[in-house]
Amino acid sequence: MFAHDYLLWSVAAISIFCAGCATSKGPAFNYAPQAEDQAAKTFTVPEGKSVIYVFADPDNRLQTVIQVDQRDVCRLAVRTYYRAVLEPGQHQLGIRCEGKWGDGTPFRIAKERIINVEPTHAYFFTAVVNESVGPGGFLLTGVQSQVTVDLSKRPGWMGRSIIRDRRNRLTGELIGP
Repeated sequence: MFAHDYLLWSVAAISIFCAGCATSKGPAFNYAPQAEDQAAKTFTVPEGKSVIYVFADPDNRLQTVIQVDQRDVCRLAVRTYYRAVLEPGQHQLGIRCEGKWGDGTPFRIAKERIINVEPTHAYFFTAVVNESVGPGGFLLTGVQSQVTVDLSKRPGWMGRSIIRDRRNRLTGELIGP
């Protein structure tokens, strides 16, 4: 009898737990529709245009905003990337991250770089955020704490293979028009 009651209670507890999981909110990050993601992974470049891809470094834990020509265009999360079709020529590509130090003080760090893009070419960049983290996973205040950002250009073969990875998805966290 005890085993039967224990089994019923266990099944009830598991059912309640699973129901709570099913009703919880989905991921806090929005992804582009699957059709757009698949189209971006073909790496086609429209005639007379240039394309850039910016993908998040897998170790980024802080919110990362990508800028093109001094305009915020998207947010990147782990295993996401951004694709933009640009006119050939010179453009400003930027990255910004925001967070809080261990004492709750907010910080905002950014970096820009000028890129020259040619018609019918695709370019690949990694958005890198490096942070020194203290004990317990908290950013510390003081000299030993540091957050740096960078946009590293990657060879085409490397960028294509990273973006083709089935776990990487086109960001749906677009900012502005």
